[in-house]
Amino acid sequence: MRAVHPSWSRDKIKRTLRRMYQHMALDICEIYLMDDAALVRKSSIVGQENVEAALALGRGAILATAHFGNWEAARILPLFDIPVSVITKRQRNRLFDSYTNAIRERNGVRTIDMKRGLRAVIADLRENRMVAILADQNAGSAGLVLDFLGLPRLTLEGCGQALTALPDPDRHRLCGAGIRTISCALNSALCFTIRI
Repeated sequence: MRAVHPSWSRDKIKRTLRRMYQHMALDICEIYLMDDAALVRKSSIVGQENVEAALALGRGAILATAHFGNWEAARILPLFDIPVSVITKRQRNRLFDSYTNAIRERNGVRTIDMKRGLRAVIADLRENRMVAILADQNAGSAGLVLDFLGLPRLTLEGCGQALTALPDPDRHRLCGAGIRTISCALNSALCFTIRI
């Protein structure tokens, strides 16, 4: 926090970190304890027409997002007739990984392992699905160096660039897949607004 906000006082940093951890705890409760019906009741989607326009082209679309807000709320998108797959990073604890993916998948979200996912991404785009990628994941030495809050960070180059490396027959069909952004934020009424 000090590297990003060098002028902030120690107290302001402590208050901000406390609020961040409170928000993270709330996100965890929402992910693991809130049932889907309650999540649907507390959610609104802004921009569903963007999804419809992208899927009308018949090539699927890539949803670019980040760990901003509770992106896990996207598990209810299939309940709004939005077919979505998410690229995930396998967790070290296999039981936790399986449990989390079961929550993600119970309404029709498909999970794609980021280490072996290009074929699944291509297949899902061919099925005219939205494929979500968390662009702020650390990609390690294979990543692209980007400025993040004034600091160099390695991030995923994204599925868009991976798709351009396909053989020509696939490239022409799949490069037309649109790229949209998605975010999920908790508003002042403690309800989610999912923006696409």
